[in-house]
Amino acid sequence: MLTQDLYSKILIQPALKKANATLCVVSGYATASMANLHLKHLAKQKVSASVELIVGMTGRDGIERAQHLGLCRLASSKCYGLNLSCRYVELPTVIHAKSYVWLNRQHKAYVAFCGSANYTLKGFSDSQIEVMEITDAEKAHDFYLSTYQSTFDCLDQDVSDKIKILEDRSVSEKTHKDLETISLSLLNSRTREMYNAGGGLNWGHRLTLERNKDQAYIHVPVEVQRSSFFPDRNEPFMVETDDGFSLTLVRVTDSGKGLHSIPSNAELGWYFRKRLGLKSGAFVKTEHLLTYGRTDVSFSKINSKSYLMDFSQS
Repeated sequence: MLTQDLYSKILIQPALKKANATLCVVSGYATASMANLHLKHLAKQKVSASVELIVGMTGRDGIERAQHLGLCRLASSKCYGLNLSCRYVELPTVIHAKSYVWLNRQHKAYVAFCGSANYTLKGFSDSQIEVMEITDAEKAHDFYLSTYQSTFDCLDQDVSDKIKILEDRSVSEKTHKDLETISLSLLNSRTREMYNAGGGLNWGHRLTLERNKDQAYIHVPVEVQRSSFFPDRNEPFMVETDDGFSLTLVRVTDSGKGLHSIPSNAELGWYFRKRLGLKSGAFVKTEHLLTYGRTDVSFSKINSKSYLMDFSQS
């Protein structure tokens, strides 16, 4: 019985034993932030691995729009140089099981686990107790293949006709006005002007190295750093924007004083340039924000892993 260090024992260590391994996951629920973090850690270990994910409860319960968009983004790009595929289960099939089986490059199963842990940050964190067991690898692979028949790709253009795409469950229980909200300035707090090259939305314009000029961060003031509004440093969280875009953000640096997008820290800067009507990589000036009508961006907390980001002009 496994109850401790599940993340490493199930999701990382088996990938180190075989080259070009594939993890086949069947999980009742799954999150984009988990998939992103997992791929990032696999890449840090310099292993060539891929993840094939089946989300089992989508037919009955649907999936929150922010999670769907996040999973689609990971599935449509080779995040950190690794492949992720994601499939949803369609009614009448309902799968609440959690199964993880690793395949070698010949697609032969060599180790598998089953139990209670969903493919979510919470499922593989220390915040709740989960129990997993090592199980027969070939039977686990057979189970994965049997569930595959009831699935479709998350990138399917008709996805909304097959399952429900939901507003976040927490939001459905309250109005946006009821959510805890903060505003973060996009200007330098000292000069009250847009950051020069190397800061804020212009972080990618620093001259020391050749950088993607869309690279950006949002400064988090000390009082917000010390509050519990955002997750702890280096813990990814999902953000859905007022115009329907989805981002995965994380607090970085020792004090967590900056918000970056992941897997690419240029995605955040690209998004704001798009909203401001600027070309990708353009230098953002104070006048651009003033013309747009906002020099700040607001975040509303849905739960500890999901937020709304508002940069609307109204």
